[in-house]
Amino acid sequence: RTSKRIESIVEKMGKELIINIHDDVNSQEQFLSKLLHDGNTDALIIGSARKSVYGVKLYKRLAEQIPTVFCHDIYDTEIPVITIDNYKAGRLAAEHLLKFSNKKIGVVLDENGYKSDDLKLKGFLDKLAESNSRSRCVVVRNSFRSKGATFEDGYNFGTNLDLNSSDIDAAFASNDEVARGFSQALIKKGYKNIDSLTLLGFGDIKSTKTQKYNFATIGIEGKYLTKAYESFIQKTCNRTSKDVPLQDSLLQPKLMDR
Repeated sequence: RTSKRIESIVEKMGKELIINIHDDVNSQEQFLSKLLHDGNTDALIIGSARKSVYGVKLYKRLAEQIPTVFCHDIYDTEIPVITIDNYKAGRLAAEHLLKFSNKKIGVVLDENGYKSDDLKLKGFLDKLAESNSRSRCVVVRNSFRSKGATFEDGYNFGTNLDLNSSDIDAAFASNDEVARGFSQALIKKGYKNIDSLTLLGFGDIKSTKTQKYNFATIGIEGKYLTKAYESFIQKTCNRTSKDVPLQDSLLQPKLMDR
């Protein structure tokens, strides 16, 4: 729905919307390099598996010639982002879990240095501190795999965690797939008190809606994401000046019950 709406706006401007999906970072960056040399692109929205662009000159050159945004946080780039406000997402997660937890509150995040999760953690801990509950928090930095937050990461975490002796009765997994894997591992282990565990995810991945154990999630309403993309495109396409001031567009997180 988002792509159809954006395509309609672009067409009204007399432009063409090109969507490219790549299996790996190398093929994506080869494509971006070609766009740079072709010189006929008005604006660029990039989604990348990269968490860091340190040492990669391509993105700086792109941003100097083409109005460019990332659609998620990359911790060491000055290129603006269109993404959820991760700090507020962390605060919202803590606020939600505080309503249900009487013991320990767990938070499962990606590895250190991932800007999105670092911001979630700061918001999460700040909210807990304001509620005098900081000491109840158990922080787990996810380093089971080098590929990032996936179903397998959550599954491994749920398999290895002795939940019965951990006193954790509420947990925030900063990726829905991690939350889904975690809950499935607990089900397979035969964890008897799963109904007393409050689990919160992030991202609203549709596949989680068919799982046996439901949990709430934090995400962005699609209409607000579409509006942010529309604003960027309208600001940059058909521009009369090369210097178009761009800044981060941080979208408000929302708690989504399943």
